[in-house]
Amino acid sequence: FFPVAYLARSRIWFSMFFRLPLKEWIGRLEKSGFEALWAAVVGLVLLAAVLIRFPLKPSQDRVRRITALSAIFFTGISGISIELLLLLGFQVIYGYVYYQLILLIGFFMFGVGAGGWLVLRRGLTRDPRKVLAVLTGISVFLPFVLVLLLQALSASDISENPAAVLFFPTASLAGGILAGMQFPLAGRLFYGSKDRGNVGTVYGIDVVGACTGSVLLSACLLPLYGMSNAAILIGSIGLFPLALIITCPGGNRAE
Repeated sequence: FFPVAYLARSRIWFSMFFRLPLKEWIGRLEKSGFEALWAAVVGLVLLAAVLIRFPLKPSQDRVRRITALSAIFFTGISGISIELLLLLGFQVIYGYVYYQLILLIGFFMFGVGAGGWLVLRRGLTRDPRKVLAVLTGISVFLPFVLVLLLQALSASDISENPAAVLFFPTASLAGGILAGMQFPLAGRLFYGSKDRGNVGTVYGIDVVGACTGSVLLSACLLPLYGMSNAAILIGSIGLFPLALIITCPGGNRAE
């Protein structure tokens, strides 16, 4: 669960195709150590949340919009991170990934649709902040829990463990449901009670978050710090939207 060859290949790739000093930056991150980077990430995200809520004192409507966009941005990061960790974990355990590649992606996409349908079906958008806080809190810890389960699975005899066959599709489905549930909740929190019929902004931020998470995880965090530490760093980013959601004004219901 610590891809050393991945790190070596990344260094070679950066040195061959980029003139920017990316190789030096990667080296500095590696020398700084995981603990220093984790402390910096946690400090920065909490400081940003405090600055937005108190010294800057934006209007309640603006705070609500920033909260919704930060939550859906982290949804994109956590969703793609769960999928990448599952794919890499499958390759670590089985030695190949193409066997269930389409199956895992298909289950994740089905979960996204099912999660959105479940939220709308149950009427959870009437109380978006409270539900979104719970789901964001789960998203903070889920990547690390997933890595722990993968490590436990790798320590067992997968040839005699029928649960191993079902674990990856089930985990991919659960990650998709979690991401899908957060999308309509963030949309309702962003637009309030007004139905404006345009979710392009929320969807765009979700896509940007997924793109950011895929680049951050695959090009930097995984090769440098391994799966466990990368999952902790990804979850730490979620402390920013979680803090904003908890302190978001206006009660639990979108106005």
